[in-house]
Amino acid sequence: MLHSLQNPLAILFDLDGTLVDSVFDLAAALNRALADFGLPVRGIEQIRSWIGNGAEMLLIRAISGEVDPDTKISASHSLKFDDLFADFKNYYSEQVYESSQLYPGVPETLELLRYHEIKLAVVTNKPTRLACKLLEEACMMPFFSLVVGGDTLTVKKPDPAPLVYACAQLSVSIDRTVMVGDSSSDISAANAINMPVLAASWGYTQGLDLTKANVTAIIRRFTEIPELVGL
Repeated sequence: MLHSLQNPLAILFDLDGTLVDSVFDLAAALNRALADFGLPVRGIEQIRSWIGNGAEMLLIRAISGEVDPDTKISASHSLKFDDLFADFKNYYSEQVYESSQLYPGVPETLELLRYHEIKLAVVTNKPTRLACKLLEEACMMPFFSLVVGGDTLTVKKPDPAPLVYACAQLSVSIDRTVMVGDSSSDISAANAINMPVLAASWGYTQGLDLTKANVTAIIRRFTEIPELVGL
């Protein structure tokens, strides 16, 4: 059974699709890299449906055009995957917060949570350097005590290890921590350790029906979080 939402000591947030709508900058960088290597560019909504499992998987999906590609086949395409990945990351680092936007109510809500001395952290599958750059350019870094990226550990969400690691770094127990995210990776990671999870309905759900997912609550607006955690 999931632990209680009430009076948490810490809240962990996914980044893309939860705090920030980043699809336009991701798509611009991704399509520039694909074009450099003579590959088909992809549409915004298609790219939106592929976000949530880390930058490498986003790129593999873009190469293959499939949500669930055979990674070995895709990565061994007639190009050097590492070169394409580096190209994409370089482009993205140049425009990580150019067309991206914070979702409504994010700064005000984080300020309220911080006022009540709740520890806040970002746990994302995005590479740490790019996640920190995005948070800095969005003027959000001061809210967070910790950023756990997709390369912080050897595994990423949906493995629960990044969530466990974040709790350890924040010196809080799992049963006094809440996860807020938009994708099946966030939900599965939280479920694996019985951590309460708030599902952001506005994010990159990859077609997941949140009403049928094992979540503590579905939130329609970011500003609903304080009341749900007992503030």
